[in-house]
Amino acid sequence: MRLNSRKIFSGALLALLMTCFADARASAQDITGTIVGLVRDAGGAAIAGATVTIRDTDKNVVVRVVTTDGEGAYSAPLLLAGRYDLTVEAQGFKKFVRNNIELNVNDRLTVDPRLEVGRVEEQVVVETSPLEVELQTATQAGLISGREIRELPLNNRNYLQLVTLMPGVSSGSSDQLYIGLTNPAGQTNTVQFAINGGRTSQNSYTIDGADNVDRGSNLTLLNFPSVDAIAEFKVLRNHYSAEYGRNAVGQINVVTKTGGKQFHGGAYEFFRNDILNAGSFFDNRNAPLGLDGDGKAIRPPLRYNNFGYTIGGPALIPGPVKDKLFFFFSEEFRRVITSGNVIATVPTAGERQGVFSVPVCVAGTGMTCAQVLPAGTPISSVSPINPVAAAYIQDIYSKIPLPNAPNIGPNTLVSSARSVFNYRQELVRLDYNFSERLALAFRFLNDSIPTQEPGGIFGAANPIPGLASTKTDSPGRNFLARGAQAITPNIFNETGFAYSYGAITSRLTGLNSRAASPNINPVLPFASTLGRVPNINPGYTGVSGFGPYDERNRNYNIYDNVTMSLGRQTLKFGVSFHSYQKKENAAGNNVGTFNFSQTPRATQTPAQTQPGLQLHTGLAGRHARRPLEADRVLCSGRFPLSPESDAQFRRALLALPAADRRFRQPDQFQPELLRPGQGVPDHRQRRPRARHRRPAERHHRRGGDLALRREGRAGKLPRHCARLRFRLGPV
Repeated sequence: MRLNSRKIFSGALLALLMTCFADARASAQDITGTIVGLVRDAGGAAIAGATVTIRDTDKNVVVRVVTTDGEGAYSAPLLLAGRYDLTVEAQGFKKFVRNNIELNVNDRLTVDPRLEVGRVEEQVVVETSPLEVELQTATQAGLISGREIRELPLNNRNYLQLVTLMPGVSSGSSDQLYIGLTNPAGQTNTVQFAINGGRTSQNSYTIDGADNVDRGSNLTLLNFPSVDAIAEFKVLRNHYSAEYGRNAVGQINVVTKTGGKQFHGGAYEFFRNDILNAGSFFDNRNAPLGLDGDGKAIRPPLRYNNFGYTIGGPALIPGPVKDKLFFFFSEEFRRVITSGNVIATVPTAGERQGVFSVPVCVAGTGMTCAQVLPAGTPISSVSPINPVAAAYIQDIYSKIPLPNAPNIGPNTLVSSARSVFNYRQELVRLDYNFSERLALAFRFLNDSIPTQEPGGIFGAANPIPGLASTKTDSPGRNFLARGAQAITPNIFNETGFAYSYGAITSRLTGLNSRAASPNINPVLPFASTLGRVPNINPGYTGVSGFGPYDERNRNYNIYDNVTMSLGRQTLKFGVSFHSYQKKENAAGNNVGTFNFSQTPRATQTPAQTQPGLQLHTGLAGRHARRPLEADRVLCSGRFPLSPESDAQFRRALLALPAADRRFRQPDQFQPELLRPGQGVPDHRQRRPRARHRRPAERHHRRGGDLALRREGRAGKLPRHCARLRFRLGPV
């Protein structure tokens, strides 16, 4: 007994030391409940040494046996959510039985048995009140039971919609809380709940205690457990214990179902279809998809099928695991196709050949037009079509449909954008009860969410059909292994490992990819790494998009918690270690954008401007990229600079004129004004005082693409230092 006591003390001391050195922001969430109480006789005297037995009625197994201390107190922690019977036995008293105790996740229920004098063979049975009041903590929390999750109407069957039923919760989420990256309305599928006025990014979401948050924005989830696989979930809003670390606002803890002593299962399907829907006002008015046989506007196609099944029960395996091993399995599918009408401005057949339907001004000064191109005359007769513009016309604009809505505008194209949202999820859980002293649990969750976005991901929504379309997959995995052990009747240990994974893999399938538009290959001042053609805004609906995009989020978690019952007090301490890994590429506007100035424009009759004129002539206003900026103080002698950084800065300056000449009009730039030898002082020179005492020099490129300024004493710098400001890009 002395040896066991030493082991217990050493383990507790080790866990305490680990707690001291652990990061308190990364604590694991508790997914269990606790039953505590005081055992007394009819006169109110404490009964020491009474045996308290707790049986899981769903599985028909004894999960905990504890003994009351000298004050009659007992504590049974680390109990999974479910229904329990509590039995108390003591010499000289009748057996006390409390049936149907409903224990929910994170509950700390109080059951105070009163024993009557009599024989042990006699028993007093007490039925539990349907409403249990928690008296042990001041936590502000709200519970949503599995029955409420399954029976309350949920648009798109996402359990998180029920979070807004809690007091103090306001939602800034999209109109449709869906699964995966985007929802059928084309919105990014974020979960933005402000709980008690806190930041929406400061909530924690877990599944059986395993982290379920993408740590990029803290607003998207890795996995979306099926509604029919959830036993319950609880929202802790305030005054929760210290073990809920990292996030300072709400704790949303989902608990999955487990198997029981009897087999239970079910199958379901939810469906929607356009034949069940009424047409919208604008569809009925404009009939962009035509009329059906009854003369009514054709509605955009809709196919929504959500189906699946669940099954759980005892594992029918003979031998020592019989009546101790339980399983639960859930599989859900979604096959969703949505369509919506989109409007774009595209060139007519003539404009794609450089022929405009009205007179246009092709040369002029300021607001005065010097040359008018008559209507119907090819622009190539007076000026060759810019080769970059010809490539955009050949690879993109010639492949999109012609305008089809003259009642709206001569260049208007109305089309139906088809989106695909598929989904498959498997969840399997095993619970093994060795004895009332040891229980193990394993759970694996796997998501596969392939989608097709006609306008691109993250709300890009380009309305030109087949231009910015993408194919995306958002897989997710969540694994949990957990063990709970009663080391002694008053010391309990819980240990576990959790792994969470989520990814987004999106690929371009439209005309804006370089593979689909090989002729669009202009020389850019910076290399593009995205495999996408530069964006362009020619007066028509422009070329834009997002991607390719790759994102990976991994979280490894190891934790251990120790609970000690000391009379009426309970001490709990532990350690949790998280290893986060987040990788993603920058898939925005790395390719740059061609913009076309609309002013000044000639206003004399009959000369007019028309969308696409600058595209054919190639008169780009600018090619916008994220500006490259530097603000450096170069000193000699006292504060030496690293040769590597200085050489890199020199190369950037020296390379600028060559890159600029490729893209700008060379007659507007005088490279000799740059004078790199003077613009970048050599830090190896000793005290170049004469140069720094000169007034500040300024060299400014017309158009705002290069600004180089050197300041000496006027900038209040030391004599041996000079400030160099450098900017490449739009000002």
